[in-house]
Amino acid sequence: MAEEITRDVSEDLAEELGGLEDALLRSLERALLHGARSLAVFDAEDRLPSWRGRGGTR
Repeated sequence: MAEEITRDVSEDLAEELGGLEDALLRSLERALLHGARSLAVFDAEDRLPSWRGRGGTR
């Protein structure tokens, strides 16, 4: 999921900037991937009840 979101965001940014070379586009994807993965983990943890006994907020 995080990879797909990263790819979509990168392609949208490239389009808004009038295009990017493939190497630069892949570099942008790699730069955004860590943050997208962290956000996906945070979101998943928020959606599921915790093993500590507290429920998710959704």
